[in-house]
Amino acid sequence: MFLFASALALVLHAQVAAPTGSIRGSVLDSTRSPIPGATISATNVDTSLRRTTMSDGAGEFVFPALPIGFYTLAVEATGFAPTRTTPFVISPGQTTI
Repeated sequence: MFLFASALALVLHAQVAAPTGSIRGSVLDSTRSPIPGATISATNVDTSLRRTTMSDGAGEFVFPALPIGFYTLAVEATGFAPTRTTPFVISPGQTTI
């Protein structure tokens, strides 16, 4: 009975890793100066999964381990018009810049 319970526990804890990719980028103004503190949202076009982050002091941001698929980015920062990208694909193991 003990072996059965241990084996069952192992099966319940096993997980299959879904393929993922990443987005990395910078938020810059028209003079190519960084915009720190901008809010960036990555939205999966097919599933509506949305992740949000903020740009750092150098205007850089990263979305690690996103499920593969088509995404759009929306960027908002105080004093700037909101911006949205056209859909682009994230492939397994790829970092999109």
